[in-house]
Amino acid sequence: MAALIKDANTTMSGTSLAIPWGAWRTTEASLWGRVKQQTSSMLGRPDGSSAPEADGNDFGTLSYMDSYQRYLALKGDERPKGYLLGVSGEAFKFFYDRANPPRSAWVYLHNPLRACSASLGYNHNIHFFETAEEALAALEQHHESGDPAILQFGDTYPLVYPGFKTWLPTYETSVTRAELAKLWTPAEGFLELGLFGYYMFTLGERDRDPKATEIYHGSFRRADKIARAERQVRGCYIGTQAFDAMVNALRAKRAPERMTYSELTRIAEWNTLAAEMLVENRRAATWFMQSSTAVYETDDEREAIRNAVKYYERVVKAFELTRERHPTTDPTIGAKYVLPSESEVDVRETKKFLTALRNASKVLERAGESEYKATNAVRSVISISEKTRM
Repeated sequence: MAALIKDANTTMSGTSLAIPWGAWRTTEASLWGRVKQQTSSMLGRPDGSSAPEADGNDFGTLSYMDSYQRYLALKGDERPKGYLLGVSGEAFKFFYDRANPPRSAWVYLHNPLRACSASLGYNHNIHFFETAEEALAALEQHHESGDPAILQFGDTYPLVYPGFKTWLPTYETSVTRAELAKLWTPAEGFLELGLFGYYMFTLGERDRDPKATEIYHGSFRRADKIARAERQVRGCYIGTQAFDAMVNALRAKRAPERMTYSELTRIAEWNTLAAEMLVENRRAATWFMQSSTAVYETDDEREAIRNAVKYYERVVKAFELTRERHPTTDPTIGAKYVLPSESEVDVRETKKFLTALRNASKVLERAGESEYKATNAVRSVISISEKTRM
């Protein structure tokens, strides 16, 4: 396999995917179908609560984490999705790209699958191939071991078993070798910056068994790093700076008569998948922090954890209100303002759009304040834990 596979461990993190927002090639659409990812309602649970399910798995659909969770399960390692979102850092991330708000969901400060595997003690590889044929040959050779691999189909990351059985949480099928060649998408890296080509993630054996406190502590440090990052990634603001950047963008003065419909659409599309992922991720952050009380023993540690949970719950509620007020292109999410068709948008309608943005900025600002307090509470857990164990 070494002759066929080029190790991509030297690729750099901190970038967005090469695939445009929501992109599917025509061939992909005909072979795979436009699979609608089934997620829970973003504007509240059936009982009116914003709390995540007790089993830690009710956090919408995020294909690369879903596939990773299933990959672990095949090795006999059952982990709740909320736990994996917390360990990987996905539960705590927030990026904002003012030039292209929907792209904010597909930016990474680090590779979440690498972070998870390293934290849990698993060997892993992200393999790189220059051509589709080289990639397919290596995948077939890998499948001889009986193990699957995570590939990239546009903005979706299925688990592909021997025989090209392809799995996603909402869809499962078998494809031919020729079909797989069309579905497997070349990109500039796999959840990180890299050379343009084909990528394959494989999970090896567990070579160490870190203590639960070590895993949580490393995850909290990762969360703190994401929240306090003082730089941009490909034009995107990160963490608490992303809140400030987005609030300022929503309140920016704009001339209604000069705004184009494509600009309105680009802004409104943030309130589709990007916003949806934010709500689910912070629900996962709340669950993950709560779950850590099982391994932190001192009263001071647990008090700091309770504070983090309290503030992340407030972030979730504020994000949900932001979704209600922020313009959207999706009429199914329950937002107050849905962007009409281009023929219906005039200066008066654009003014309504801008008013909706300003209204959303008020609750988003509250979300940012709670996020800052939650981040301080996480840092307190880190500090207290390190002093306790000195």
